[in-house]
Formats: sequence, C-alpha cells, structure tokens
Amino acid sequence: MDIQPINANKRNLSGPDYFLLWAGVAISLAEIWAGGFLAPMGIWLGIAAIVLGHVIGNTFMALGGIIGSQHGIMSMVSVRPSFGIRGSNLAAVLNIIQLIGWASIMLIIGGRAGAMLGKPMGGILASNNLWIIAIGLGTWYGPLYRKIDLACYAETDGYRAAAGYPADERSVC
Repeated sequence: MDIQPINANKRNLSGPDYFLLWAGVAISLAEIWAGGFLAPMGIWLGIAAIVLGHVIGNTFMALGGIIGSQHGIMSMVSVRPSFGIRGSNLAAVLNIIQLIGWASIMLIIGGRAGAMLGKPMGGILASNNLWIIAIGLGTWYGPLYRKIDLACYAETDGYRAAAGYPADERSVC
C-alpha cells in the first residue's frame, strides 16, 4: 500500500465536517448506558464528570488528528517519525485492542436491549447471547455478502474516502 500525504487540494473535509463526524460517534448506546451509571451523582456532577471525561479523552485524539490533518496522513502514519515503523505498530495494536473492546461493549449493550425486548415472548428471544450473535452477524452480513476484503477496504478505500480522495483515486481491492 502506498502511504503518501494527500495534497491539500484533494482533501474535501473541513472542520465542521470533522466535528459532525466525531459528534455522531459520541452519540451512541454506550454513552447513554454510561450516563445511567452517573445518575446517582445527580445532574450537575454527572454532567461535570461527562464533560471532564470527554475533554481528557478527546484532547489526545484531537492532537493526533491535527498532526494528520496538517500533513495529510493517517494517524498511525503520523507516529512513525517519533517511534519508527516498528514502534508505530504498538499504536496500531493498541488501536485494534480498543476497537475490539468498543465493538464488544456495543454488542453486549445491544444484546441486553434485544433480550429485554424479547423477554415478554420468553424462550430464546429473551437470551442476551442470541441477540449478541444476531447483531454481530448482522454487522458482518453486508461485507461478507458483497465479498469485500475488509482488511484491504479498511486500509485503503475507507481511509482514503475519509481523507477526501475522489472515488476514482481509491484503490480497488
């Protein structure tokens, strides 16, 4: 894979686009679920905890994003000058671990919600595991049905689309 900076004139996302993208990511089942744990704190302490957590967590992501945006490179590539190619693999592995964790949490929350909806009907429909498996398979159905090479897509088309490459300049797997 050719990892070259993207010229500024080929980038089509702006600050508001990135804001809306990441604001959409922040509004999720996990956010609502975590908010439930903060309810005993009361409204104002709960909001303060949420804001503080977001400021701490998102500051580092934003700083990494600024570097990538200024130079037209992916975040994992931006750590190479500091850590080298092999050292940047640690950042990639940590990213993979957190993505697996995030997906797991979302599947568990979805499974619990499905089981709650299935509880009145009873039987297997009230099982968390059924819904976790169903949601997980549903998530993978589209790419598997369309025979998309997910690893290739994630490394090329997906990143290049997010970076603003026109469709005809993205690699075809």
